[in-house]
Amino acid sequence: MIVPMIAQITGSVVNILLDVILIFGMGNIPSLGITGAAIATVIGQWVAMFITLFTVVQKYSLSGQLKLDIGKQIYANGMGAIVTQSLYTLYIVGLNMILNIFTEDAVTVLGIYYKIQSFFFIPLLGFQQVLLPLFSYHYGVGDYRRNRAILKWSVLFSVSIMEVATGIFFLFPGQLIRIFATEPAIVTIGKYALNRWRFLKRIW
Repeated sequence: MIVPMIAQITGSVVNILLDVILIFGMGNIPSLGITGAAIATVIGQWVAMFITLFTVVQKYSLSGQLKLDIGKQIYANGMGAIVTQSLYTLYIVGLNMILNIFTEDAVTVLGIYYKIQSFFFIPLLGFQQVLLPLFSYHYGVGDYRRNRAILKWSVLFSVSIMEVATGIFFLFPGQLIRIFATEPAIVTIGKYALNRWRFLKRIW
């Protein structure tokens, strides 16, 4: 579980640092805007992939046919997760297309939001990887009482993290946006978008 955690964190950090550099420009690097955000995201994902892949290649020495068989099995078992991730990508593309109709600054705010959000989801993703073998083990030995206890405390832990995250978004929307941008239009849109309480009151 340590290597996937390191890969996820490193990929997110690289993504965020490159966002600042490529979106707004720095030194001889021009401001690329949305294109820069896309490049930063792809590079961050590739960094995470290479960290994981390097570790697997270093640790396991398998024959070519065996690697192929294992690869087929992994993709067959992971097809549901692959489809889910693909749908999430389509969802983001759809949101970007809608927001771009109004202003490109709104697309930038959406990108900033997801970068910040990823920091709060990383502990939950790591937590999920730990829970799966725990549930499987106790289910296998018939210890359903322990599984119910694990489920109870995992839900409480996850909800606590999300409550903290929501409170930070509610209380410090401007400060969060200014980490990545100082343009008045982006800060104004970001403060309104990140403060969900104000948005919900507007809907009500």
